[in-house]
Amino acid sequence: MKTVLVVVNEPELARRLSGHLQKAGYRVVSAGDGQTALTTLRRERPNLVLLDLTLDGLALCRRLRRASDAPILVLTTRVEQAERVVGQEVCADDFVLKPFCPRQVVARTQTLLRWAESRVVVNPNVIWAGDLALHPTRRQAIVAGEPVDLTRTELKLLTALATAPGRAFTRAQLVSALNADHAVSKRTIDCHIKNLRHKIEPDPRHPRYIPTVYGVGYKVSNECGCR
Repeated sequence: MKTVLVVVNEPELARRLSGHLQKAGYRVVSAGDGQTALTTLRRERPNLVLLDLTLDGLALCRRLRRASDAPILVLTTRVEQAERVVGQEVCADDFVLKPFCPRQVVARTQTLLRWAESRVVVNPNVIWAGDLALHPTRRQAIVAGEPVDLTRTELKLLTALATAPGRAFTRAQLVSALNADHAVSKRTIDCHIKNLRHKIEPDPRHPRYIPTVYGVGYKVSNECGCR
């Protein structure tokens, strides 16, 4: 049974979230303040941390990240704050905006845990995501057995997405993943994704490998076949 650490200082919200997570089959431990969260993290070694950013905000998120490599799912009311901790600070792995349905949090938790389990590199030269294989040194993708040549930028974007199948990336996160020496806009990300789809998708209008996650950005599907 996987363990989720719920770090929320609102007792009713913590109770609701814990109840839904337990019904989904998770063991839940809770903390209502930062110090208790860190102590519980070290003692329980949870598989995932659910953190309300109203509790000590970025500072606590950074401390939790330094203490553990478990996925961190943050709750926040502000999109810009979410994009900062997930994209710029890289101290969290995904976010849910308030107000939310607890079932949405459970669904994101399940996706992040599947992603954590799939973070396996078969060898240093190949990254797998379903039947999609990336060869960074060759700057090439193998899609259902067929080689596809990629540009440097396309490779960086697809690598960022494929190393976390099922996880939704914001455009701001993908801009950061490019680590470009020139300005890159979010609109540019859309253009590169469009080009990638034309190269690897059987039907670019109905993407199988890189679907859009509406309201967030893009992901590589974790349901695109098996190795």
